[in-house]
Amino acid sequence: MGDRCYIRVYCARRDIKLFSGGDLGFFEDGHVSDDTVAELYDEECSYAAGMGAGDEERQGWPLGVPFHGHHTEGGDYGALQFVCLGDGKVITVADSHGTVVVGFDERTGQAVPEDVENARAFFAAMEVVRNRIVTRQSLPVEVAGGT
Repeated sequence: MGDRCYIRVYCARRDIKLFSGGDLGFFEDGHVSDDTVAELYDEECSYAAGMGAGDEERQGWPLGVPFHGHHTEGGDYGALQFVCLGDGKVITVADSHGTVVVGFDERTGQAVPEDVENARAFFAAMEVVRNRIVTRQSLPVEVAGGT
């Protein structure tokens, strides 16, 4: 069966159907009152199909659709926040209760430079994605790995 996690995705309301079929089985959460933003969840997403383990190009995520979200930790992995501009590539950052986490190098007494660079890329992408969702901008819609 594999490891499972709780995953939450935020996308434009018009894109809900793209996250609820095929390999993706998300359900709409009624907590978001905004008429442009949809909040979706999957309580038992297969971690192997999710965002972890360096899987930057997850099969089945819609192309042309900006989205962001997070998933909880599991037995063998930590919690992550993620963002996708709609190009199929997902930027992930470690998460601790809603806070982005970067590594600390005890030798140098500094944050790990790669983690800092990744966090900056994540926040820049989040700004773009949130704007695209609210202004209803997207790319042509296809499904990653599909025909």
